[in-house]
Amino acid sequence: MSTILIVEDNEDLLDDLLLNLRHAGMDVHGVGDAQQLDAYLVSHMPAVLVLDLGLPDEDGLSVVQRIKESHPKMGVIMVTARVSLDDKLLGYQLGADNYLPKPVNYQELIMIIGSLLRRLAETNSPALVSMTATDACWLLDKRKMTISAPIIPNSLDAVASLTLTWTEVCMLEVFSCSDAGSADKQALLKVLGGDADDDYYQLHRLEAAISRLRKKLESLSSDKETLIKVQRAKGYQFMQPLMVV
Repeated sequence: MSTILIVEDNEDLLDDLLLNLRHAGMDVHGVGDAQQLDAYLVSHMPAVLVLDLGLPDEDGLSVVQRIKESHPKMGVIMVTARVSLDDKLLGYQLGADNYLPKPVNYQELIMIIGSLLRRLAETNSPALVSMTATDACWLLDKRKMTISAPIIPNSLDAVASLTLTWTEVCMLEVFSCSDAGSADKQALLKVLGGDADDDYYQLHRLEAAISRLRKKLESLSSDKETLIKVQRAKGYQFMQPLMVV
């Protein structure tokens, strides 16, 4: 069973979260601050981290950033009283998978954790097809959660690749489902865990995720052309061939 770790300094809230998630059949543990989180991660690897941003010893956004850098396959759900759009967008830019305001709706949290676990399991499942890099295609490896740039002709260098978050993997998979590399906003918002409503917050959340992914991919590309472009009144388009392993 996948393990859930809650990082929350309010002991009463932590106890309530543990009680409700265990009642839902989850294997869940709790710690009170970032130092205890680091100690826990020395010998344990939870699948999902439920993280309060207002910790006493380290800002939660800093925790999100370093956790995603060291454990990119770990799902992160932020739980916080910070509800401004800027805080939410920054959280997603740093790699968080979901952002929930306090007070926590336990039923919603349980459903979000379940959905995130299913997506992580699918992303980390063994690849059924083996592929090699070509000089024309980007290669997305779902099992390793990496993407590789096309081989540069006459280059002796190894194919450049980078590690993605599971959300970025799923977004790229949406692009790969279209021959033209097109993806509508609703499909991409569903990957982000949104309700696909075209409201201000959801659209800006999508824009932030696309911007972060675009910058990552363009750091690998020798082509100065933008890899992900806006399709007016529809969504976005991945401008080069993309294969999924």
